[in-house]
Amino acid sequence: MNDNDSPVSVAKALRKRAETAFLEEAAQSPQYLKPLTPEAARRVLHELRVHQIQLEMQNEELRQAYLELDATRSSYLDLYDFAPVGYLTLCETGRIIQANLTAAAQIRTSRSALLKKPITNFIFRGDQDGFYMLRRELIENHELRDCELRMVRSDGTQFWALLQIAAKRNCDGVTEFRIAVNDITERKRAEEHIQKLANFDLLTGLPNRVQLGIRVHHAISLAQRNHEQLALMFLDLDHFKDINDSLGHSVGDVLLTEMANRLNSALRETDVISRLGGDEFILMFPGVNAQVAAEIAQKLLDVISSPIQIEQHDLNMTGSIGIALYPDDGVNLEMLLKRADAAMYRVKREGRHGYCFFAAEMQTLSARHQQVVNALRHALEREQLTVHYQPQISVEKGHIVGVEALLRWTHPELGSVSPAEFIPAAEESGLILPIGEWVLRQAARQAKLWIQDGLIPLKIAVNLSAVQFRHADLPSLVTRILEEEGLPPECLEFELTEGVALHDPQGAIVVMNKLHERGVRMSLDDFGTGYSSMGHLKKFKVYKLKIDQSFVRDISIDQESGAIVCAIINLAKGLGLKIIAEGVETKDQLEFLRVNGCDEIQGYYYSKPLSVDEFQEFCMVKGGQPGAHSELE
Repeated sequence: MNDNDSPVSVAKALRKRAETAFLEEAAQSPQYLKPLTPEAARRVLHELRVHQIQLEMQNEELRQAYLELDATRSSYLDLYDFAPVGYLTLCETGRIIQANLTAAAQIRTSRSALLKKPITNFIFRGDQDGFYMLRRELIENHELRDCELRMVRSDGTQFWALLQIAAKRNCDGVTEFRIAVNDITERKRAEEHIQKLANFDLLTGLPNRVQLGIRVHHAISLAQRNHEQLALMFLDLDHFKDINDSLGHSVGDVLLTEMANRLNSALRETDVISRLGGDEFILMFPGVNAQVAAEIAQKLLDVISSPIQIEQHDLNMTGSIGIALYPDDGVNLEMLLKRADAAMYRVKREGRHGYCFFAAEMQTLSARHQQVVNALRHALEREQLTVHYQPQISVEKGHIVGVEALLRWTHPELGSVSPAEFIPAAEESGLILPIGEWVLRQAARQAKLWIQDGLIPLKIAVNLSAVQFRHADLPSLVTRILEEEGLPPECLEFELTEGVALHDPQGAIVVMNKLHERGVRMSLDDFGTGYSSMGHLKKFKVYKLKIDQSFVRDISIDQESGAIVCAIINLAKGLGLKIIAEGVETKDQLEFLRVNGCDEIQGYYYSKPLSVDEFQEFCMVKGGQPGAHSELE
C-alpha cells in the first residue's frame, strides 16, 4: 500500500466527493434555487461539519486498522520464522518454495540455500522411497499424514525428524505440500536407551533374560521343526564375590566385561550368550548334541582360565558349567535353565572348574542345597553352631602344641550337617563373613579362658575362607577381636588353603604382610594340591605348611604318596618352615612322618575334634598342664 492509498487520502477523497455531490444536488433541487437564508446556510454548514467529523473518525479507525494489520503481519512472520518446529512449503514437483528460519537452522544452512532445492536433497537416501510413497498418497488423499525419517544436514550429519505433511491447493489450483519438521533425535536416543535397558545388560552389552527368552524360544521352535538337539549352559565364575569384596566392584565390573568379551568371541554367529546377573552367564547352542556340548564347555573353561591382569592385579579365574539338552532335559527355557543350574551346582560341590550334564538326581540335591542355605541364615541367632577343637601334637615329644578350631552345625530337622556341605553354601550365600567372624571371636575367647585356667598358651588355628581372606576389613577385624578378647597375637594362627593364596598371589602377599605386622602367623593348608611356585612360597608370610590328608592317607602303602610327602617335608625344611600333617589315623603313618622329619601331626590317631569340656580333659592327660612343653617360639 502506497501513500496515495493511505486511509487519510481515502477519507479526503470521500469528503470531496460528498461535498461535490451535495452541491450538485442542491443546485438542481427547487428548494435551493432560492437564495439561502442565513439560518439555512448555518444549517448546511453544520451538516457539513458533522459529515467532516464522521469522516475524520472513520479515517482514524481505518488508520488504526492499518497499523494493527501491519503489526499482526509482522508478528505472524516472527512466529513463522522462529517457531519451535521447521516449516517448509513444497511445490508440486517437490522443490522447496518457502522455509522458515527454524527449518534452515535444523539443516544448518541459510534460508536462501534451501529455496528451489528438492526436499530429497535433505532426506537420508535409505528413507527417500518412503517419503515418495507418502507424497503420492497425499496427492490422492489430502488428509494430514506424518512419518519419521532421517534427514541430512548440510554438513553431512543426520538427525531424526517427525514430518507432519498436508497437501493443499493454492489460489491457482496447484497442489502444494506444507510440512512441519520436528527434530526428534533426543527422543529416538531415549527410546534406544530404554530399548537397550529392556533387552540388554548395561554393563556387558549382552542380551538380558528378556532377550534370551525370545531367542531361545525361536531356537527351540526351529529345533522342534528340524528334529534337532539344543544345548543350554549355565556358567558361573568361581569365587567372583571374593573379587568384589577384596578388590572392589570397579575391578569386578572390568573382569565381568572382559569375560563377556572372551566368551562372546568363542561363539558362532547362531549361538547366544546372555548375562543373567552377577557373574552368571547363560549360553545357548542350536544343533548341538552331548558330545559337541562337552567339547564347547571345555573350550569355554580354557578361555576363562587364561590369566587376566586388571590394574596391578594378576587374576586367575575358573568357571563352573552346568549343561542341559533339549528335548531330553526340558522343552522350554525355564525347564532347561533350572536343570542346567542344578548341574552347575554339582560342579561347585565337587570342587569347581569343570562342567557337568544334568541328571535326574540333581533336582533333589539342588532342593537340599537351597534348604541348607535357608536354614543357615538363622543358625547363628538360634545358637545351632558350635566350635570343636582338634589337638595338634608334637611328633618328637608327643605334647600338645596347638589346636585347630573347627565349626560344627546341628539343625533340629536336618540333623548334623557336614562342613563339606554347609561351608560352600555359606561362601556362596555370603553368610561366611558373619559366621567366620563369630568363629574367630569364639576361638580367641576360648583360648584366653584356657590361659586363665592355667593351661599353656596354646596357639589356636582358625581356618580362613576365600571370602574372608579377600575382605578388605580382615586385618583390622583381627586386631579388634584380639584386643577385645585379650588374646596375644602370637597365640593365633590362620590356616589358608593353598588354592586361595594362589588365586591372586599379589593380593595374598599384601594381606599376609598386614597380618604378619600384627603378630598373627599364617600356615598354608592342603599343601600340595594347589601347585604353588617356589617364587610365591618365598614371598608368602607363612611359617608352616600343612600336608593334605589325601597324601597322608596312603604314605605307608603307596610309594608315590610317600615320595610326595617326603618332598614337601624337605621343601619346608629348606625354606625354614615348620611342617604339619593332617589326617593321621594309624601308627604306621605316624612312624613314617616321624622318620622323615615331620614336626607336628593332627588326626584321629590322637583325637577327633572335641568339645570344650572334652578338649580340656584330653589336654590335661596329654601334657597341656602348666609347665608342659610349648613350642611358641
